[in-house]
Amino acid sequence: MAKVLIVEDELLITEFVEFLLRQEGFTPLIAHDGDVVLHLAREEQPDLILLDVLLPTVDGFEVLRQLKQSPHLRDIPVILFTARNRDADISLAFEMGAADYVVKPFSPTELLARIHKTLRQTTDRHPDTEPFVPPPPPP
Repeated sequence: MAKVLIVEDELLITEFVEFLLRQEGFTPLIAHDGDVVLHLAREEQPDLILLDVLLPTVDGFEVLRQLKQSPHLRDIPVILFTARNRDADISLAFEMGAADYVVKPFSPTELLARIHKTLRQTTDRHPDTEPFVPPPPPP
């Protein structure tokens, strides 16, 4: 079961994404602030991080920069999901090492598809790890 760290300060969005992830068989982890992400990521070693850009203390771009500079965390794929949809922000995210960029409001189906795709790509890069197999769709 893949662990996904959700970094989002808006409670309703956090609860909704957490629900979606649980329905897909993931184990969601929650952080509401950029200050705790590095510590939580080191402690829990998530398979993927969903990172909002607009956070209260440390913005998502700074969190992404710190993650990618850490030898222990740099290989964790990060999907930025944010209301910021400027081309410059999207380009910056990819230049900094983001695996993907999802603009809010987002389609739940699209978000889950991007999560599955990113996890598959990560597994393809690390063939010595157990491949992620998504659970079958509900009947």
